[in-house]
Amino acid sequence: MRGGSRERRMAFAAAVSLSRSRPSALRLLYVRCGRAHEAMLGATPLETYLGQVRVFMSFDVSHDQDLKERLMGESLKSVSGFEIVGCSEPSAITDAWKDRARRRIGAADEVIFICGEHTEVSAQVCAEIGIAREQQKPYFLLWGRRDVMCKKPIGAKPDDCMYSWTASRLREQIAVTLRLAFPKEIPEHLKRR
Repeated sequence: MRGGSRERRMAFAAAVSLSRSRPSALRLLYVRCGRAHEAMLGATPLETYLGQVRVFMSFDVSHDQDLKERLMGESLKSVSGFEIVGCSEPSAITDAWKDRARRRIGAADEVIFICGEHTEVSAQVCAEIGIAREQQKPYFLLWGRRDVMCKKPIGAKPDDCMYSWTASRLREQIAVTLRLAFPKEIPEHLKRR
């Protein structure tokens, strides 16, 4: 292990052994010390997060099935660091559909919205972004097609960015989105009185 004091290295080793039995502890460990571990280990943020990030994939089911297959293929790679636990389903938006979507989005750590040419008119994607925001799930928008103008879903915030789709950018964005979702803890001695 490069860099860092002996105490930090020992604390890191203890936290990793604890986190193997409790994945949520590792997630918290990563959020608190991700950059320090990245510097100590020379690893990318997602490699520091030793578990798989559970992702719900939202896409326009009428026009973007090929993008769904592409992201599914990326998730199967051993270095991806994420797994797809649910995705959009092609059916009418009813109360039962909303309940199923809430359950599947609730089971994920974060949501990826794949944006295509017709995403802004997709009722399923618009409903899913509303559910993700309602459940306060971290999410980001992925630019699905390089050759056409991709559009944000209607429910997206104006300051939501669409990120280009490369393997490295996808891994980094999953890690950053997850890290930013957790509240920053301020040590007691640094709080204003």
